[in-house]
Amino acid sequence: LLRWMERGTLFLDQGNKENAIKSLSNAEHVIEQRAHNSKLEDLLTWGAGTVLETATGMEEFVEYSGEGFEKVLMLNYKSIAYLLTGERKAYNVTRRAIEWQDMEKRKFDEERRSAESKLGDEKENSEKAEAEMQEDNWDASYQQYDSIAERVPSAYVNPFGYYVAGMVQDYESRKDRSLRDNARISYEKALKLNPESAAIKKAVNDLKNKKLNNNVRLLHVIVADGFVPEKKVLEYNFAANGQVVPVKLPLYEPVSSSVDRIEIQTTSGKKIARLSSIADIEAITMRHQKDTEAFRSLRVILSLARSVGVSNATKDIPIFGALINSKVNEMSAPDTRSWMSLPANILGARIVLKKNVQQFKIVSYDSKGRKLASKRVKLYKSSDNFGYARSVNKHLYVNTSDKLWTL
Repeated sequence: LLRWMERGTLFLDQGNKENAIKSLSNAEHVIEQRAHNSKLEDLLTWGAGTVLETATGMEEFVEYSGEGFEKVLMLNYKSIAYLLTGERKAYNVTRRAIEWQDMEKRKFDEERRSAESKLGDEKENSEKAEAEMQEDNWDASYQQYDSIAERVPSAYVNPFGYYVAGMVQDYESRKDRSLRDNARISYEKALKLNPESAAIKKAVNDLKNKKLNNNVRLLHVIVADGFVPEKKVLEYNFAANGQVVPVKLPLYEPVSSSVDRIEIQTTSGKKIARLSSIADIEAITMRHQKDTEAFRSLRVILSLARSVGVSNATKDIPIFGALINSKVNEMSAPDTRSWMSLPANILGARIVLKKNVQQFKIVSYDSKGRKLASKRVKLYKSSDNFGYARSVNKHLYVNTSDKLWTL
């Protein structure tokens, strides 16, 4: 699954739209195939993996299932690929992304309630361990990122699905006025999930206040900027039953970027629009980390119980118990797998250009206003257009759509 998702984004960034669609379709197929497995098969697979995982701490032993928000982003990226090929299939894919987001949220909420219930039971059975955990204040490493996580109320508030639906209806409304309200409604749903987005606000206002004008061309630009937080290993030493127990946990850490703003400009350098956030992937990732606190606490208690259990079982031969715990701790590895080629932010802008405009520029700047990268982009003849760019510090990779299905 992870291989296909990574390939999908990398192919898309390279402008290889067909292979991007194939890779992301393979990822979607893997997810759907796993979802249709029988309950017994799921139970056996999960049970065998979990037993070994709990006994050894080798969390990467089980297959990578993908975080819920990653599955939604997989479909988001597939819709971008279809927009670049000029196909209306982008709409069907983005509708699935919207449905999957609701489904994944319900699934996550259920799993979190279950983890919180199990954690409560473990706390009752391990009062001393819980007291020592609280005394150590071990979760401070996670709390330092609360300000990022709190930029979104949930990891399942990604508005990109509704925004793509709005774009598709926006393009189609250029010839069918009846779809103009549909596009506005989709944009409004996206705005409800990201009320601070200037780009989404503008899209709503454009369709609310401006009449249809066939003497201009519509350009939508999406830019994926930076890199999603990277999963690293946090090793913390806990005191339990008179011994020091090292526990390894996964920890997302933000990836720094020198890009402060990205603009659309004329070829002469006049600003047309400044892109703004559609989907804050960095915040979504950190919110997911914050909302999985119960899972981490449960993991810590079980790890401490495992070490104490080994020590108690070998109390007559303490050196043997210490050796076992040492080897288990050496082998243990938290799951640090994640979709690393995702951006920190998906930016967007809705732009109306005169029909005689054939080119535009995408330019990125740092916080001091210094230009980092600039790319001149050719538009497809005199039609409406879609552009996608990947921004990484001083680099920009840009692709524009083939002829849209509306022509």
